[in-house]
Amino acid sequence: MYHLYRRDGSSVLLHPFHTDEEILRIAGNQTISGFYGREPQVEAITALRSRLYQRVDAAVGRHVRERLFIPKFLAAAGVFLLSFFFLSLVILTPIPVLDELLISSAAAVAAYIGLGRLQNASERASQLRIRLRGAIDAVHFSHDPCVEIAERLLADIESLPDERLLQELPRLQQQIPEECRETELAGHIRARLPDVHRLESMLQALRNPSPGVQEVLHQKLLRQKVDIPLLMLALALEPVSAVAQGFE
Repeated sequence: MYHLYRRDGSSVLLHPFHTDEEILRIAGNQTISGFYGREPQVEAITALRSRLYQRVDAAVGRHVRERLFIPKFLAAAGVFLLSFFFLSLVILTPIPVLDELLISSAAAVAAYIGLGRLQNASERASQLRIRLRGAIDAVHFSHDPCVEIAERLLADIESLPDERLLQELPRLQQQIPEECRETELAGHIRARLPDVHRLESMLQALRNPSPGVQEVLHQKLLRQKVDIPLLMLALALEPVSAVAQGFE
């Protein structure tokens, strides 16, 4: 996990836990490390942990529901059949069949939802939540020089006028030491963007240095609400050869 300060002092918190599978994987005694450039405030780390707690709760809930879907479905079907036959044979209803179907369906839905809540609060689900939350609580943040360089570069990018961002990319990339390229940080930044393919689109646009082409791309990114400074930082962290090809 990574913490970056933006130019205005706000925090960018990057982590790899974007899917349920990635979150559930940390239950297997996986050690998670955190890195920062300038030491973050306690409130920022607390906010990150709170968001990850919410992801844990949602992931565990979906995991339990998916694993036990068939048993819940069969139990609900059993409730439906029992209710239907009981109402048909024992209780006389004003509108035969229709009343039985409506009441039995309602009983089946209630049983399905009730079983889901019981399973979500089961001991196994609770233990999984505790393990995942414990793994998040155990994350230790430490200083990383590459993250500090990226943090300074992000502030530099955010100080540039929008119309100069694309033209400044070669200069920005020169500020990144070779050992800080192709790191996990770059991957986490790309994962935060709406669509990784837009990074490839940026490189393709750079093959045409025409200001008109770059302006069109810039407007497109704005309309799609792409975080352009983060995108520029991700591009700057790319291997030099990848961006250099854009100017051949």
